[in-house]
Amino acid sequence: MNLKAIHTKNLRWVDCINPGDAELKFLKENFSFHPLDFQDITSTSQHPKIEVRDNYYFVVLLFPVFNKTTREIRPSEVDFFVGKDYIVTIHDGSMYTLLSLVQNVSEHDSMRVQYMGKNAGFLLFQILEALFRRSFPILDHITKDMSEIEESIFSDLSLRMLERISMMKRNIIDFRRIMKTHHLILKKLMGTKEPYMSFHDSKVYYSRLLEHSENIWDILAIQKETVDALHDANQSLATNHLNEITKVITIQSAIFLPATLLIFIFQLDLPGHPFGTNPHAFWIVVLLAALSSAAMVAYFRHKKWF
Repeated sequence: MNLKAIHTKNLRWVDCINPGDAELKFLKENFSFHPLDFQDITSTSQHPKIEVRDNYYFVVLLFPVFNKTTREIRPSEVDFFVGKDYIVTIHDGSMYTLLSLVQNVSEHDSMRVQYMGKNAGFLLFQILEALFRRSFPILDHITKDMSEIEESIFSDLSLRMLERISMMKRNIIDFRRIMKTHHLILKKLMGTKEPYMSFHDSKVYYSRLLEHSENIWDILAIQKETVDALHDANQSLATNHLNEITKVITIQSAIFLPATLLIFIFQLDLPGHPFGTNPHAFWIVVLLAALSSAAMVAYFRHKKWF
């Protein structure tokens, strides 16, 4: 089974990754969870929530995961069942922080005492703090990419630059969507009265988590404003560059238009054709075309159009 159980004298932590039939059977045989909660852990949730049952809390939270291959931020769901003497965590295994925490608590006695030496509520706080802290390196990565874009935005007007900005903009929007309602869940956990959910200075500890959540939200707000400004700047620069190209092409077309018209007229084999029998007709036409183009250039320079 893709399941690990860690035991202490007074507490049990069961961690389950991508539960299948065997894992669900184990959970149903060992815990009396509500059928609706079992439905939730087998489907993907779109938003965080907290349910207070008769003898346990059911908490669903989403955390950002950065895919290094696609460079996309996507939500990863973690479900928590918190009872009197146990915690059950269910997730997809994509967060190294949680996997490492489970491994360390399982293998090291000192870590087990540190994380599981009190009650279930304290262990929940410790897990949540680790998961919230892992968001800051992702924010630092976004800030670093943003700085790189700022340095090269004026020299790189390619489609690739627009794609980078658009990807960053989408990642920040997704990050904000993931973190938007976390503070509501933390406030509910802060106000819980259940003995197994409370511990010494629990409100102080959860206020620290709430501060982490607010700091993440503030950083995301600044990053959103910055990436919006970068997107607008890129659009303005690209539009200006396109206008310059269009201007050059238009001026070139206008310069050669009289010459083209003259050549077309002299190509017509009509009665009264000028220079019809002149042996120098070709060079005369070329000279007239060149003079007409030069006149157009002089006119544009006079108007300061280039």
